[in-house]
Amino acid sequence: MICLLRNGDKVINKGVVRESNFELMRIALMFMVVFWHMYINIVATQNINAVSKIIWNILHYMLIIHINSFVLLTGYFQSRKEKVGISKILKLNGYAYFYKILFLVIFLGFNIKTLTTLEIVQIVQPITLYSQYWFISIYILLYLVSPYLNRLLMQFTKTQFRKFLVLLFIISSIIPTITHEYAYGVNNGFSLINFILMYSIGAYLNRFPIKESYLFSRLTSNARKLLFISSFLFLAFVNVLIYYFSFTLKETNYSILGEIASIIQHNRISYSNPITIIEAVFFFCYFSEIKIKSKIINSVSRVSLDIYLVHDNELLRSLYSGINKYLRPRMFGIRHIAYMMIVAIIIVIISIIIGYIRKGLFKLVGSLPFIKKFKQRSKEKVDSLGFNIVW
Repeated sequence: MICLLRNGDKVINKGVVRESNFELMRIALMFMVVFWHMYINIVATQNINAVSKIIWNILHYMLIIHINSFVLLTGYFQSRKEKVGISKILKLNGYAYFYKILFLVIFLGFNIKTLTTLEIVQIVQPITLYSQYWFISIYILLYLVSPYLNRLLMQFTKTQFRKFLVLLFIISSIIPTITHEYAYGVNNGFSLINFILMYSIGAYLNRFPIKESYLFSRLTSNARKLLFISSFLFLAFVNVLIYYFSFTLKETNYSILGEIASIIQHNRISYSNPITIIEAVFFFCYFSEIKIKSKIINSVSRVSLDIYLVHDNELLRSLYSGINKYLRPRMFGIRHIAYMMIVAIIIVIISIIIGYIRKGLFKLVGSLPFIKKFKQRSKEKVDSLGFNIVW
């Protein structure tokens, strides 16, 4: 049987019911990814006045939870599955490959950028590697190990699960942070170990919902929502205060304090930042309390991954340098936040439209008789080799 369920789907009477609150969270995270990339690649390189810089830094620490939150969401829904469908892996890689080839043809056809033969070969190779869509690369690895991870996690008692999470948190967040990744590095959270941590946290929240704990069960849903979103915003603000405090430490004549300042500034764009990880947990908990049902949200969420694949294509990212050159003489002020947000919304809308076109094209191609026959023969060939694969 081919497993076609996405993370966030529940099977009820053999039908698929999408939880719109989490689908809304998925869309929100993709918008945050777009806004984050615009900030990192454009705004952060510009000349910004002091007041605007504070506001942008607050936004920075609010946006940076996007990857951790998305993986946590995956763990929440994926953790109870004993097997993974190979079709999910093929689809993820196929979506990424489609956009790699699409933008390669556009860039070459319109002579937007000169590419070397090596660069073209790197793009057309069929496997999505780290340099192109790093998130997809690590996500596929996480998906491959998830059945084994699930078996381990589902055997834990609540106490054992907590100890495991604390150990993972120390290994993948605390130690890399306090050692400046010298003793043990996790590539600032751009790594499988960080994904496993966030996945495991999601699995814990699935088995032991935080709203059922003694403290939170005494609160109303609205009170919990207020507490969760307030905690998220508070931790983002704490991150900002720590970041600015690092400059004070750096001005001292003590080498140890200077090293601490360097560690803090280094972790500014780190997904393994301990506070950032906790932020993501509160962000998820907030959406878990939202009660909403929307066919539109569920439909848009189906192509939410396309938002990432379109706007963060490696060739499109190469255009940032041209944008920076155009903006370089300008002073970025508070009003630019609204401008950038509008641009981010436009990018999201365009990406969603492209996603629907891609979805329709894939459905059309997949319905062709020779494609169906090829898929069936491929499955039969793989099955004949003795592999126990869930398609």
